Amino acid sequence: MKIIWWAQTDPGKVRENNEDSYLVDPSLDLFLLADGMGGHVGGKQASSIAVKAVKDYIFSNIENDKLSHEELFSRALTEANFKIYQAAIDNPELKGMGTTFTGVWRRDNHLHFIHVGDSRLYRYRDGSMDQLTSDHTWVAEQLRAGYITPEEAKVSRFKSVITRSVGFEKTVRPDLEMINCTPGDVYLMCSDGLSNYFQIEELERLIKYNFYSKIPEILLDTALRRGGEDNITFILFYVANED
Repeated sequence: MKIIWWAQTDPGKVRENNEDSYLVDPSLDLFLLADGMGGHVGGKQASSIAVKAVKDYIFSNIENDKLSHEELFSRALTEANFKIYQAAIDNPELKGMGTTFTGVWRRDNHLHFIHVGDSRLYRYRDGSMDQLTSDHTWVAEQLRAGYITPEEAKVSRFKSVITRSVGFEKTVRPDLEMINCTPGDVYLMCSDGLSNYFQIEELERLIKYNFYSKIPEILLDTALRRGGEDNITFILFYVANED
């Protein structure tokens, strides 16, 4: 199998700076996306540190056969968390910075994904779109617990309150999962600057009825037209058979 990918990032129509970061390494089949928090300087620094630290750790330790892929991915994010947390200690102007993080790493016929925060990973398979990650937000947790309704969640003023992030605290608690991937699968990783403007049913229709190469332009143009109030970053990739 091979992976064909497209990626976009845009500051949006309201914010001057782009605090999102992403990284694609085709040699590792590694896809990383982070949405920084902590002000113009801190947010960008946190997201940049996260994607670089995870990629560097995997690259440096990939030959270590004592670690499973899950362990290696988890340790890579722990390393990123430490670097962000330490940078905030060393630089008082960066105090309070952190980042969401969603990463996908393909190994053979499996996808390993790791997730913290409210960036998202979706999968389109056999005509159906599913959200593979769970948002780590106050509203999402209240919704899962049954304390609020979906209608209340949509209009809550606490929608952007993150309950887990990378680098804000000394330790990080990610969701980590391995799934099978098959030719024909399409995956969408995105920051909330994109997902806030789309219902999952609309994303499903977009992928079902458009050429994949055209979808990035449609996604970005639509998010900007609907407000573009946050930075917009996404990675779209397709699992194809080898030629």
